[in-house]
Amino acid sequence: ISRQKPIGRTGPGIYFARHLAAATGRNIGLIPCALGGSKIDQWDPAGKSHGDSSLYGAMLHRVRSAGFEHIKGLVWY
Repeated sequence: ISRQKPIGRTGPGIYFARHLAAATGRNIGLIPCALGGSKIDQWDPAGKSHGDSSLYGAMLHRVRSAGFEHIKGLVWY
C-alpha cells in the first residue's frame, strides 16, 4: 500500500470498475450517488419528476451532468 496506489476509502466500486474494464476492454464511469441509511423507496423512479429533491432525481441529474443520457448498468450495494 502506498500513496501511488492507495487502498481504501472508495468502497468496492473502483475495484469492480477496474475489473469490469479489464474484462470488457471498455471505459467504465463511476458516478457515486450513495446515501447511507436511505430506504429503497426513497430511490423510486416515480420520484424523478421531483428533481434533486428525490434521491432518484438527484441520481439522474448527476448522470446527465457527467454527459450521459443512457445507463447500461449499475451497481447497487
